[in-house]
Amino acid sequence: MLDKDIYIDSIVTSEPFLIQNILNTTMVYDYHIGIDGLKQLPLHLLIVPSAFGGDTQIFSTNFKQQFYPFVEYGMAYNIWAESYAIGKWMFLILIILLFVLILIVFNYITLIRDRHLKALFYLMSMYWAFYIHRNSIETIITFQRHYVYIYIY
Repeated sequence: MLDKDIYIDSIVTSEPFLIQNILNTTMVYDYHIGIDGLKQLPLHLLIVPSAFGGDTQIFSTNFKQQFYPFVEYGMAYNIWAESYAIGKWMFLILIILLFVLILIVFNYITLIRDRHLKALFYLMSMYWAFYIHRNSIETIITFQRHYVYIYIY
């Protein structure tokens, strides 16, 4: 109970700290993957993207190999770091604006009377508003796509 290293280690290895560290490392080292980081994005709109080579871990895998090869577990994603690595500040600002715009759209959709459609958009907006911060762009699209499948079924 009195060992300060235990407390420091529990904070430094916590998921929120690591996710923030991904963004910090990306910006400190000016990590850049370019627009190629989005080349698989259209595949994630398909029913089974993996059948066509879709991978949601491109940024995370490359980032981990370059900066944290000693980490033996999977690292979380950081959509803001990924956006910066793809297109620097302009693309990051674009993604932030898109993020806010979609939140506004989800807010207006709550006025829909169809309770099934409203439930779909509530679930989608929950992932968009909260879970997006520890995921990749492709992963969030995949989650949204799954909710649409459930709604259609």
